[in-house]
Amino acid sequence: MTPTLSRRDMLSMTASTMASTMAWLAVGGLGLSTMACTASPRPLVPGEDSCAFCRMTIDDARFGALVVTAKGRLEPFDSIECAAAYVQGLADNEPPRTVWVADFSAPARWVDATRAVYLHGSRLRSPMGRELVAFAADADTTTLLAEHGGTLTTWSGVRALVSDPVAGFRPTAGPSPQRDTAADTAARASAHAH
Repeated sequence: MTPTLSRRDMLSMTASTMASTMAWLAVGGLGLSTMACTASPRPLVPGEDSCAFCRMTIDDARFGALVVTAKGRLEPFDSIECAAAYVQGLADNEPPRTVWVADFSAPARWVDATRAVYLHGSRLRSPMGRELVAFAADADTTTLLAEHGGTLTTWSGVRALVSDPVAGFRPTAGPSPQRDTAADTAARASAHAH
């Protein structure tokens, strides 16, 4: 038998009981709406969104990526290498919930980073200069290589590329995933002045 409240019981509720019930419902609803917002990626907005790693304004969504942090925050990136460097910089106990990369051939379509097919060193010039582009897992790799050149790689390969200082991309060069402090900004400015 399901307990029900009569009209008389509902009217006799105190204001504080009603307020706490409403607050509980609001917090529960906020939690559900936050989860719903991070359950699927959103389009990048060129000219408005900024990369969470290098802080550049996103100009070309075809190279973009999105990361959902362990806390559920959705972070946009202007390039695959920035997203990979950001993920590399996260604490081991706080891996991202998910990483999406834009399908270069259809930038409004997001692909799970672990399932995407990547071209590295192709003729397609990415914003950060690593020439990394992603395609859907079912892309015809023979055609991609013929059209764009480069070599095929995986998400693990992309992460290894950004971790290799010899390869030329230094993940420590950008802001930390936790956000820069004024001291971080001042330290970088001082280092560049010398």
